Amino acid sequence: MEQLFLTRARAIEKIMVRRRIVSDALDDRHVANPDTLRAEQVELERLLLDVRVGRATEFVLQEDAAALHCFVMPD
Repeated sequence: MEQLFLTRARAIEKIMVRRRIVSDALDDRHVANPDTLRAEQVELERLLLDVRVGRATEFVLQEDAAALHCFVMPD
């Protein structure tokens, strides 16, 4: 698992990019696991709020086959 140290703004950007990928995948008519993607989308929404207000200082994002362990650095 790769570890990243990010500013709050960069962490929010990473989450939003992943949220867009999941959202686009849900728009695909031939998606294999829509329930899994919907659950991930809800999780990403909560994570986005938590990072924005400072409740989450570390999280794991799944990108393709690799997981990213992200640490939010203080501003």
